[in-house]
Amino acid sequence: DGPVDTWRTFLDPTRFRERSFYDDLFGALQYQPMQSVDELFSTSLTRFLNVKPGKQYGVDLAAINIQRGRDHAVRPYNDYRRLGGKAGAYSFEDFGIELGHKLRSLYSHPDDVDLYVGGILEPPVEGGVVGETFAELIADQFSKFQRGDRYFYSNGPETNPGHFTVQQLKEIQRVTMASLICANAGDPHRMRVLPDAFGLLHDGNRPVDCTAHEIPRLDLSWWRD
Repeated sequence: DGPVDTWRTFLDPTRFRERSFYDDLFGALQYQPMQSVDELFSTSLTRFLNVKPGKQYGVDLAAINIQRGRDHAVRPYNDYRRLGGKAGAYSFEDFGIELGHKLRSLYSHPDDVDLYVGGILEPPVEGGVVGETFAELIADQFSKFQRGDRYFYSNGPETNPGHFTVQQLKEIQRVTMASLICANAGDPHRMRVLPDAFGLLHDGNRPVDCTAHEIPRLDLSWWRD
């Protein structure tokens, strides 16, 4: 149906009731590279988030994220840099001339810069989306989720009473994002996917039918009683 303003879809799941919406959405996502993470935000997030009936504007997600950090007493950006063994920003110019000028007008000292603000301003790590501070925090949190959950799917009988067998685990770990897209497609015979669904279209990653051999299928025979 053409472009849709993002803010018109917030908290509105009605589009998911359209018969071909899922297939159209994931078909389009595979061919549209994401924008870079930077200090620029869509007005859908900064002006029109959760617009109430009768109101002209909504709330600002970036401002909310900053306030959330303060409400939960999250330490400033430089503290997390130093916690990771890296040098903090000693002056506002360490953020760059233009950004440093903006930050100087908002903060009294570089040590006051909020974690969310400083993290967003970092260049992305190689092959990643976020900068090194956010990358380390996200990796640490996921590691703790895994190690702290005795029911995590890969844990064995020592901690997980409902554990998978070795063969079941191998089968699960064969599944790819392309497999999941195809398994949930409304019409898998017409859906085409990139074998590396997280990658971009290139000569080694061309769209194939969901029935192609490049798309692993979950063999449920390993779960047969």
